[in-house]
Amino acid sequence: MKRILVLIVAVALGIQGCSSTQVYGASEKAVQPSIQNRLLGRIEYSGNAEYLPRMLATNSDSGSKAVFRYSYTVSYEAPGEHPLTIFNPLLIVGMPKGTDAVVVTGVLEIVKDGTLLKRYEKSVVLKKDKTVFSEGETLTEMRKKGLLLVRDQIDLQLVEDQQILAKQLNTE
Repeated sequence: MKRILVLIVAVALGIQGCSSTQVYGASEKAVQPSIQNRLLGRIEYSGNAEYLPRMLATNSDSGSKAVFRYSYTVSYEAPGEHPLTIFNPLLIVGMPKGTDAVVVTGVLEIVKDGTLLKRYEKSVVLKKDKTVFSEGETLTEMRKKGLLLVRDQIDLQLVEDQQILAKQLNTE
């Protein structure tokens, strides 16, 4: 009976140690905006275009006075390991020896004629338990995943507000 109990505990801890990255603050919906329904204006953003919300488009012929200011911040929490951790016998069965976390925040401001029309802000937290058996995602991979999730979440908000924004941006 004791052997079965030890086996069950070992398997449970091993399964927990094999967990993937947990994501907090993002809905499951994914949006692929249509090209003809994008918001047109001047974009102020100096990063990788892959992380820019896809609902935004630059069009110099539109005559739009809209300005889209997009920025993001990324912070990391990867605490060092305590030197005595290596003596913990539960590490052999997959007990986590630490947690890495990445927090990504994206901010989109929509400005027309110097007036802020709307501000969108979205944060996503990604956490991963570290074990002696799992490599898992690196902090760089978690950062990219977070930036894409923030982009998709802001796109989702833009799609929901699309009709209102189109009216505000197209009025002279």
